[in-house]
Amino acid sequence: MLSEVEAAVEELRNEVVERRCRVNAREVEALVLQLSQAGRTVAKLKGSYPALCEEIRTVGAGETEVIYAEEKFVEAEPTRLDEQLKRCRQLTATLFTLKKLATVQEARSKTPTSFGAIRPNTPSQLGARRGEDPNASRGRMLEEVRRTRVDPVRRMESIRV
Repeated sequence: MLSEVEAAVEELRNEVVERRCRVNAREVEALVLQLSQAGRTVAKLKGSYPALCEEIRTVGAGETEVIYAEEKFVEAEPTRLDEQLKRCRQLTATLFTLKKLATVQEARSKTPTSFGAIRPNTPSQLGARRGEDPNASRGRMLEEVRRTRVDPVRRMESIRV
């Protein structure tokens, strides 16, 4: 709008100076009104400029935080996933050992004694290595279960994430 007023004033000035035309008061008053309106618009924009700047800074800061969080996620996620895979492998090993122990205990409870009774404390040969004493096999499996450690703090952290 201001550019249009400038162009009209310049055109009027050239006509007066170069062509020696007469100035029309109504035309000048119309340009004054247009200039006044353009000036008010510019003043209003200038008054709202600080709030606009603050809003831009706020939005920019929020976007910067989001970008930072996303970059941090991109960097940290592979490590976190690797840790979770490691925990899955550990749990798989623990469950496998517990399954073997359960099989041994079930078989032991079904093994008849020489009198036809059930012997609850005799390990079966299912978990034993060839030539290994059944008691040693049972002890080995129980030791595997005992060695498997679960870190409750890391477990709770991974659940929260």
